[in-house]
Amino acid sequence: GGSTEGSLNCTQTTVTVGAGGAAFSGCDIVGSGGAGTYTIQATSGTLTTTTSLNVAAGTAAQLAFTPATPGPGTAGSSVPSVKVSVEDQYGNVVTTGGSVTISIASGSPQSSFNSGTTNVSLTGGVATFTNLVVDKAGSYTLTATPNSIGGVTTAVDSNPFNVNPAAENKLVIT
Repeated sequence: GGSTEGSLNCTQTTVTVGAGGAAFSGCDIVGSGGAGTYTIQATSGTLTTTTSLNVAAGTAAQLAFTPATPGPGTAGSSVPSVKVSVEDQYGNVVTTGGSVTISIASGSPQSSFNSGTTNVSLTGGVATFTNLVVDKAGSYTLTATPNSIGGVTTAVDSNPFNVNPAAENKLVIT
């Protein structure tokens, strides 16, 4: 991937150089970073050196809706693409196998998926649902359940999202 931005914060910011190197401890990457490639720059007086540092995602720990709020959608039509990511404990996407099953957790009025694929295999740590159709307008919450994803056993709910009424397409005269 490309370069990632963030700040390197260490509990020890000044060290003595010995045997051709320096070691820092208690360091965290803070900011929009996470897993990715970083350029580290060190300066001492008039000397400056840079190097690349690759930070890999940790082990799979959780599912997350990305973004947390799907939709909005229109009743009877596909809800805009819903994505569920496998993440490490820090929110980095973890590339792993397995699949995710999606269902409607709650909503008013009660509804279900009228059509669509509700179990999707992971690609690059992300399950993308592209053809889910909710038949009734209302406010809904989705549940994503992991299937055979090592380290992830807990389902997760999305934030509530709206399914708007479909355009009227018939006139009833009584």
